Amino acid sequence: METSVFLHRLTRKCGNTKAVLICCSFLFTFLIFSSWEPREAYSFERERQRLLLQRQQQQPSHLNDNASSREKLNMSLLWLSQFKSATGFSTEAFAFLEGLQERVTDIDIYQFDGEIHDDYVRNLNPESKQLIKRHWMDDQGQNSGSKKQSPKIYDVIVFHSVAHAWQPHLYKNGLYRVGRTMFETDGIPKMWQSHLNYVDEIWIPSQFNFETFSRSGVDPSRLHIVPQAITQYAYDSPNVLPLKLAPPVRENDFVFLSVFKWEPRKGIDILLDAYFREFEASDPVCLVILTRKGNSNSSVFTQKISRYVDSLGVPLYNRARFLVLEPSLPTGLMPNLYRRANAFVLPSRGEGWGRPLMEAMLMHVPVIATNWSGTTEFLRDDTGYPISVERLEDCLSGELEGADQQMFSGQRWARPSASHLRKLFRYVMDHPKETMKKAKYARELILTKYNPYVVADIVVEQLKRILIRLEMEGKRTSV
Repeated sequence: METSVFLHRLTRKCGNTKAVLICCSFLFTFLIFSSWEPREAYSFERERQRLLLQRQQQQPSHLNDNASSREKLNMSLLWLSQFKSATGFSTEAFAFLEGLQERVTDIDIYQFDGEIHDDYVRNLNPESKQLIKRHWMDDQGQNSGSKKQSPKIYDVIVFHSVAHAWQPHLYKNGLYRVGRTMFETDGIPKMWQSHLNYVDEIWIPSQFNFETFSRSGVDPSRLHIVPQAITQYAYDSPNVLPLKLAPPVRENDFVFLSVFKWEPRKGIDILLDAYFREFEASDPVCLVILTRKGNSNSSVFTQKISRYVDSLGVPLYNRARFLVLEPSLPTGLMPNLYRRANAFVLPSRGEGWGRPLMEAMLMHVPVIATNWSGTTEFLRDDTGYPISVERLEDCLSGELEGADQQMFSGQRWARPSASHLRKLFRYVMDHPKETMKKAKYARELILTKYNPYVVADIVVEQLKRILIRLEMEGKRTSV
């Protein structure tokens, strides 16, 4: 009765057509709300699994075999790297082992070619500490707390470091020796040539290094591309909050973040030239820099930047704002730092790979970086904003320190375009929808192609090939 009265009054007031439309609208709203259920909490891990499944479904059927992809190898493997050093080799090694530890029956790991940094070891995440606990090889009983105390002959030894650290006397306990390394110029250091011959084969991370090593005289048949993996649990938490940054950063600033070691190769001059010429004090932007060199603190780097901007002739009163963070920023806060950034920028002259770019991509941050060297493996027009290269130029030997002068002598790296970077700064600010679309796709790429378990499949295939070779040569009995 009440419904009939309501419709009658509605018809008199609005007419038949309007009454029908209003009733349909009420009915549609009722159906929507009656069928609504609380949405499940967002989970990065669930998204990763979905993307992995999607990637497997898109692959050819012979690659989509769960049984073969999860095969466990019955072999012994010794992985030597800078596990306890605050270096990129350390983080890369832990990422490899995260995926490999359940794929090989016997894995030992040990510190190689790097100073042990106690603070770094103390601040390792629980997963990395567990890897050390499970797989650390004791040096002939020096560490009484370790299970691994007896030297043995390994099927494969991986030397994961700069190549000039590889020495013949280190190889006596391995049937097969693999070198894992990379380099960021158009060639390789002269001092590496003989050391590369000490191993049976070399794993490099990119097509870029396949070409540069080959051009430098390394037999291409000894080169195998094994991409870099990145541990993702720290960046997969749905509860990562933006890091609160000190002044001069303002709440509504568009934050350009750059993370690098303070050295000429990182293109610091290109970064500062483009930023301070493009923006003024009135622009709602701030360049946030996290850098390190020796024991220098943020005030040292702030003074260096200020002096460089002085040389550009930019008046103090009209300078765009910037902030240098303390190098001691805890590793655990890196995801929070990326979450605060609106874009990541690194006009590097050359990268072996470019891990900070991957970290930014995992946190859904648009990336601006040089279109050259190892980063081209995953930085493209559909995943970010590549900076064009003006030319290749001789490495800046006059500005390099002693050891680096020897390392980079006679080589070339890229000169990224400062003018193009200026345009990209503005473009990324002015096109948020497009940048978020690219950032989303980039994140999916990193999650599905470079997570430790997908990369472990690639490593396992390399190890299987090596084991077959050892058996054919009679160096190993088939198991």
